Amino acid sequence: MKTLKSMLAGIALLFICVAANAITKPTAGKPTKDDVVKIYIDAITSGNVSNLNYALADDLQFDIQRGQNVNTLNSANQLDFHSNFWINLHHYLFQQAQPSQLSTNSLDINDSKIWNDAIEYYRKNILPHDLLFDHEMITIDSVLAENESSPKLSSKLIDVNLVKVLNDVAPIYRKQWWNIHNRTNRLWISTAEPLFLAFGVQLHEQLAVAYGTPWYSGAIRVDVCVYAGPRLVAYTNGEEHGHVITSSTNSRGQGLDVLEIIFHEAAHTIVHEDKGLIGQTIKSASKAHGILVPDGLWHALMFYTTGELTRRNLAQYGLTYIPYADKNDLWKGSWSNYYGVLSIFWRQHLDGKLTIEEAINKMIDAIAVDFSGTATK
Repeated sequence: MKTLKSMLAGIALLFICVAANAITKPTAGKPTKDDVVKIYIDAITSGNVSNLNYALADDLQFDIQRGQNVNTLNSANQLDFHSNFWINLHHYLFQQAQPSQLSTNSLDINDSKIWNDAIEYYRKNILPHDLLFDHEMITIDSVLAENESSPKLSSKLIDVNLVKVLNDVAPIYRKQWWNIHNRTNRLWISTAEPLFLAFGVQLHEQLAVAYGTPWYSGAIRVDVCVYAGPRLVAYTNGEEHGHVITSSTNSRGQGLDVLEIIFHEAAHTIVHEDKGLIGQTIKSASKAHGILVPDGLWHALMFYTTGELTRRNLAQYGLTYIPYADKNDLWKGSWSNYYGVLSIFWRQHLDGKLTIEEAINKMIDAIAVDFSGTATK
């Protein structure tokens, strides 16, 4: 497992050599960019993995020179990755409580009763709530994140019955499933973090410019779970610092896709449906054209933006990337008339040829010609 993890992380870390518009300088006691490239080429071509741990240290850093400034960066500058016992337990119970989920556990009689009682509690009391938009569910995620290092859950912010259920099943989950779930999450993290170390700086900056909105200070927490939710690869709770939950096992959230997916989710802290520069500009333009706000246009714009910027960054180094929305047919159905205006007018904004206001006004003008959307509140 260690060799597999090292090889996968090594392949991903090759991308460190392609940080756009950046010069990597050596830091005392740590590998330079050239060192890293040589280590991984050696590992991939000859199987020599003896130096991989040197370059995969948890505190791996690179000095990035931008103009006269030199910034020391690591994977936690924008995103802070975690594999959290309590959040994984909560989401695993949510998954097991799904109507289509068949029980396949091999627990003894006592543990089986405790586990099945927990599943039934989730089915009746938790499953009816929406993971993304329900305030109670958002609070649960926040509380569980805060209790990451606690052996026993304790909080007055969530239902006392939920606290009891989670504490009751915690020993069972820890014994039966947590080790493999945690290893799966950490393998995902070890292969994903290098992408953010290599491309995160410029993508972070590009998105702030594209949306005309600065990021909040501090890193955004990313909790990695074997299960994020029904039909979900990832979702985001809260604003300002935000809280991203992402799946380590969903096939749509692997490889290069994680760069787009996580930054798309992170951008939900600065782009909103009914407030902020993007949301308000879409509303104002729609009102000026005498039409209802195009349903979901703000979100389609986010998918297009992060996907296109990710594609451009990777294309500079000969890597072919298909954006998430293209790959997963998001431009069908109610969004079918959005791709055209985004690829013409919003693309011009990303190219620096139109302002945000100009691009959105042209988009709304085109949509208004044959508008059939529904109101968005």
